Amino acid sequence: MLILAMRALIVIGFMLAPAAWAQTLAAAPPTVMVDSITPVGAEKQILRVVLAVRISNPNSFPLELQTLDVLLNGKTAQPDPVLARVRIPPAGELKMNIHRLVTMDQVASALLPLGPREVQYDVSGVALAAGGEEVPFAGRGTSRWAVSE
Repeated sequence: MLILAMRALIVIGFMLAPAAWAQTLAAAPPTVMVDSITPVGAEKQILRVVLAVRISNPNSFPLELQTLDVLLNGKTAQPDPVLARVRIPPAGELKMNIHRLVTMDQVASALLPLGPREVQYDVSGVALAAGGEEVPFAGRGTSRWAVSE
């Protein structure tokens, strides 16, 4: 009788385990911040800028960065060049510099000598978890415009 009860518990455990594993493995979205925005070149009305980006992964497994879209002062900053796939370590942080092209009017206030030297950013993207789960994420804030005086 005891053996039958133990077998029943084992069978029930195997039936419930996949649901528990699925809950455990659901990916939490990473957080993203832009630490600074630095101009590195200009041509006509286009500026080439480098954004110092920090992405934190709260999960116990790695994520692979698939896309990263950037808005500066509400307007799209075009990629230059296309972002290569990057791995975000488990329970860790990825720091990277990304290049973008912006128009002068997107960052005009930061270019003024007495201006606030700050730029509003919106960053969104998609990371890929093991098993192919897409994990969308987004971040918004204000970053300093890093210019040598």
